[in-house]
Amino acid sequence: MQGDDDLMIKSLSLKCTRFLITKGKIPPDKEPILCYGFELVIITVIGNLILAAISLVYGQPLAWLCFLLGFAPLRSTAGGYHASSHIRCYLTTAGMFISGISFALSIDWDSIVYLIIAFISTGLILVMSPVEANNKKLTKEQRKRNRRKSIATILIEFTLSSILYIFDISNAEICIFFTGIASASTSLIMAKIANRRNIKSSPILQHDS
Repeated sequence: MQGDDDLMIKSLSLKCTRFLITKGKIPPDKEPILCYGFELVIITVIGNLILAAISLVYGQPLAWLCFLLGFAPLRSTAGGYHASSHIRCYLTTAGMFISGISFALSIDWDSIVYLIIAFISTGLILVMSPVEANNKKLTKEQRKRNRRKSIATILIEFTLSSILYIFDISNAEICIFFTGIASASTSLIMAKIANRRNIKSSPILQHDS
């Protein structure tokens, strides 16, 4: 079931698309593709604005960008938790960001923490990636491609953490970056738990059993 926020985004996307069609900018047969593209843009902009606002509250204007640099590459390739509506998705990501930035700014990080986060995240990626949504299954080829990309991404980040540890480099921006990595890894675990709950609650599976 779609929430009011989902319907509003779809409605706005449809209006933008049909405006371009009436202006002759795109052919009518491209409406579904462009409408979906507008949805993605609107969702991304709203999500980023929420994180940017939180960053300003914490007095760290670039914190949202540091977080997303660690979070987004893994989340988009390894998969993760999918909320039932956009508003819940925003709240989940915002909650992770608030937890991460609070943790990053409240303690004095040693560079070995980066190495620990990267080591644990690498293990989770190797074991679990990719975690797909129950309502959006991946093809065999997509699974292979996403797994390769997620492993390549986490290995690059592990290499970075090793360099930071060797040269003992640490600051707030780097801390927030690694909380983004930790959040992406946590999202994998959340997705696994949610998927198992969905399977157990499935009427079809319950009937079969």
